[in-house]
Amino acid sequence: MENLVSADRVKNDFIPSATDASTYSDGKVYGFPSSMTTTVLFYNKDLLPNGLTSFEELVAKNGEFTNPSKNEYALVWAINDDYYMNRPFMTMYGAYEFGDNNLNPDDIGITGDAAVKGLEAMMELKDLTVSNSNDVSNSQVRQGLFADGKVAAIIEGPWAYETFKSSGVNLGVSALPTYKGQTLTTFSGFELYGVSTFSEYPRAAQLFADYLTSEEFAEYRLETANRLTPTKAFMEKVKANPANDYVAALTQQSEHTVAMPHLMEMNFLWGPLTGAVSDVWNKDVAAKDALVKAGQSIELQIDMNK
Repeated sequence: MENLVSADRVKNDFIPSATDASTYSDGKVYGFPSSMTTTVLFYNKDLLPNGLTSFEELVAKNGEFTNPSKNEYALVWAINDDYYMNRPFMTMYGAYEFGDNNLNPDDIGITGDAAVKGLEAMMELKDLTVSNSNDVSNSQVRQGLFADGKVAAIIEGPWAYETFKSSGVNLGVSALPTYKGQTLTTFSGFELYGVSTFSEYPRAAQLFADYLTSEEFAEYRLETANRLTPTKAFMEKVKANPANDYVAALTQQSEHTVAMPHLMEMNFLWGPLTGAVSDVWNKDVAAKDALVKAGQSIELQIDMNK
């Protein structure tokens, strides 16, 4: 798409994480960001009428909510699903996936001291939730617990919104609360409109994609599908006058997101980091030992694929 009709618009008009997600490591733009997703906090207003500004507030009220014998918990999330859901905690003290704005696979920043500190902080929330992370690895189980009113708060993405909305739970939604004074940063994901290199009408196709990410069409998508088009102007407009709590939460959390790294080496992080969290949560392995092991596995896989 570079040097054609709207590469400059993608670079200038969209929020930074959307631009990053639409740009190759060589700087070439390859698509128009059409909507963004990220994780937010869904909560039961009957249990938490005022929501949460910090996870410490939930810790203080844990005794009111958590009763494992009845499958009742203050908080659940996909602890053992993959690194995606644990990233907010593991990076809260400055850990990162790769150096140079996620462009340098030789600089792995998610297994060092900052990540250890973040994982240890995450472990301090264990009393609020399940003792075995496998118990909530199934999305239907954890979402069902929340929908049944057995969970005060759950960290989930937009894929769960309609389920919760139709469940009858008194639903509240917010950006992730702070934890230990730190703002929690999530991954952002984006749907893109791309133009096939085999198109006979590439400019027309790009003009159409340009229209599909215009403010006019963004209004329509928000109204009909709760999809948020990530242009700077539209995000600011929606933030000032959100259509509902969910949209407000998404716009607020979008200010604290990073695009998932494009690097092929990102594929080598998921398994070792998921295993590290499982070992720490379920087997009482020290966070440092688990992340050292994960780092060795990641480095080995990267070296083998050079």
